[in-house]
Amino acid sequence: MNSSLKKVKNFFYDTSKRLVSQKHSRQGYNNPIQLEHEVFMALDFMASNNQKKIDGNTPVFSLEKSDYDKLFNNAKPLNQYPIIKKFDDYYADTTILYGEIQPLIKELESLIKTKKLQLESIIHFIDFLEKSFNNGLNVYIFCD
Repeated sequence: MNSSLKKVKNFFYDTSKRLVSQKHSRQGYNNPIQLEHEVFMALDFMASNNQKKIDGNTPVFSLEKSDYDKLFNNAKPLNQYPIIKKFDDYYADTTILYGEIQPLIKELESLIKTKKLQLESIIHFIDFLEKSFNNGLNVYIFCD
């Protein structure tokens, strides 16, 4: 790796301020600017019946880091939300199996009702989960 690159997690900024992956930095993006704050990618939820079948046509829901933080600040104690707990490590890939989707929806609805969690992104996330369930799909979670 070029010693002039400024790494932010596994991403870099080039001079046009585009966030690029470490892979792309090895492919010519070798003049990044230094960052003064940490950059977070959204958490991606991909609906598929098999992880190997994920492609450009796979339905995706992206949850921004700030909304992720609000969700987990409200989901306490976390042991009362066992499906939400499955993705409490922002950087760890995980899977919500088809049979866990309805319980996850109930956990999210409980947070909306009891903790007054009013995030538009969570409402959209529930819609995404309902469609995934209706199509018989699992949900694969990645932080890219």
